[in-house]
Amino acid sequence: MRRILVVDDSMTMRALYRQILSHIARTSLTFAADGVQALECVERSEPHLMFLDINMPRMNGLEVLKELGQRGVLARTAVVLVSTEGKDDDLRRGRDAGATEYLRKPFAMNALAPIVERLVPAALAGAEPAPAGAGPETRGVVLRGGEGALGASGRQ
Repeated sequence: MRRILVVDDSMTMRALYRQILSHIARTSLTFAADGVQALECVERSEPHLMFLDINMPRMNGLEVLKELGQRGVLARTAVVLVSTEGKDDDLRRGRDAGATEYLRKPFAMNALAPIVERLVPAALAGAEPAPAGAGPETRGVVLRGGEGALGASGRQ
């Protein structure tokens, strides 16, 4: 069973994730409203995949990502940073902290299932997801942005 943790302070966004992801077979969903709750959820049951909002109260997504890295969780959990902003600085800090991908809000409803299908099998097999922006020798995970996607080469 795929374990997915969605971390977003917006109740509306959590409901949207639930609506979209509940249709993916063999998936267990857990939700957290902020970074502190997210870390508590990870302690109880480590997810295979996490959709992590950047801008949240109490502990933001980048702080959560840093803590997950210190705990060694990122070796087993793929993390998709999600934000309404697509600042280069956020992308860089997310990559540096160990994010697997970046997804900009608003996103198309059909954008989530392919991400789950691509990232969760690696986590289920015990393989470490490739870091964001990694070269082809590490499976070339793609950072998702608006319409285009920045690959390992940085080209759209």
